[in-house]
Amino acid sequence: MQTFAQRRDAVRKLDKRGAIAPFMIAAERLARDFPKRTLAWLELGIAYSYVARYADAARSFDKSIRLCKPEYRDHPFAWKGQMFRYQGKLGLAEKYFRRAIEVSPRNPDWWAFLAAVLARQGRLEEAKSAWRRQIKIGTGATDEGHCNLGLIYRSEKRFKLALRHAEKALQIDPDYSVAKALREDLVEALGGVS
Repeated sequence: MQTFAQRRDAVRKLDKRGAIAPFMIAAERLARDFPKRTLAWLELGIAYSYVARYADAARSFDKSIRLCKPEYRDHPFAWKGQMFRYQGKLGLAEKYFRRAIEVSPRNPDWWAFLAAVLARQGRLEEAKSAWRRQIKIGTGATDEGHCNLGLIYRSEKRFKLALRHAEKALQIDPDYSVAKALREDLVEALGGVS
């Protein structure tokens, strides 16, 4: 018989492969077989979020939160925020991303998730601040943070500053297609000057 860790690893591999139906089935079995494990309910909530079973996802995340020690609740909070983001409920998504940040303020992903939701709400100054925080933490997708700052600066017609951020993103990931397109757009706007 496999341990919980082995079973969860198998579930995670299905998720990473994008095998949504097998992921959901395996996550349901994991939660059934290990009903007192917070990570089992977290995986199930993620699977249900992917297939828009939002009420089931919310119940799974809430169960994960209840079972979890307070210092580890950042993941279920963040994933519940992602669920609300998928639904377009940006205010609720923001609330849960902020709760994840309260638990784990040095996790760059939570800052990136918050920044994206703030930007979608048109709260660009707050979004820039959150992306700067994500970059300052120095781990995670800092290329994405730079690119997104560049996108906001472009919207403000601060083209040189936007270009600097696009180039920083490309220094981190030379194949980042969004940053490449942003750089090309900005170079053209600046009259071919980089």
